[in-house]
Amino acid sequence: AVADHVTPLVMAGDRCLDVLPALTHVLPHGIQRGSTIGVRGPAALSLALAVAAGPVASGSWMAALGCGDLSLVGAEQAGVALHRLIVVAEPQRSAWGSVAAALVDAFDVVVVGAGYGIAGRDARRLLSRARERGGVIVDVADCWPEAHDIVLEVASQSWSGLGDGHGTLEARRVEVAVTGRRGVRPRLVPLWLPGPGATPEAIDPAEDRHAGSDVDWLDELDELGEPGEMNEMGELGEMDEMGDVGLRSVG
Repeated sequence: AVADHVTPLVMAGDRCLDVLPALTHVLPHGIQRGSTIGVRGPAALSLALAVAAGPVASGSWMAALGCGDLSLVGAEQAGVALHRLIVVAEPQRSAWGSVAAALVDAFDVVVVGAGYGIAGRDARRLLSRARERGGVIVDVADCWPEAHDIVLEVASQSWSGLGDGHGTLEARRVEVAVTGRRGVRPRLVPLWLPGPGATPEAIDPAEDRHAGSDVDWLDELDELGEPGEMNEMGELGEMDEMGDVGLRSVG
């Protein structure tokens, strides 16, 4: 069994997992064990990998289930130590629940990609396992029927490095809308994903010249609609396929 080859998790439901320094403004209190995080919008997989990279850097193991677009180069650039990453292809529909349960039992962080429409009963069972084991489920497929503890929505993205018919993509600036339960303060956080060094980099919101008013950012979020829905900025998704596989796809 998978769990036989992975160090058992510490029973620490009241503790948090670390995040990368780049995500300090996105998740200032770390990642609560036993929670679920929904990641939406263009570059969702890149952001999910950056979220998982913090715990992995601190010694945790992670699994990616059904993330067909995942690039090992992109994962490494996001900060994930590849020797602590297990990638599981999309299983058959009849086996999805049991495979997901085995991974939640064995790993600190499980990133869930394309799913088959998880039933509420199965989602509650997986969440119960995650809480018992102190793990975290990161959903990038918008297939989770229950409300997430935290939702990270990539509200906008823009690339730098391209000139008029020349140049290469060097860095991507995104704005991450953070919402959720458990007293999460709604906010819009700028982030390099990746930065000029090909890794995630923080942008201090107080010094960000692109940042809008902290008071009216919810108006921007309203334009996005519900997490996972297409919106007026839907054309930004055209860059997602290139962006999420990492800079290896850029000539």
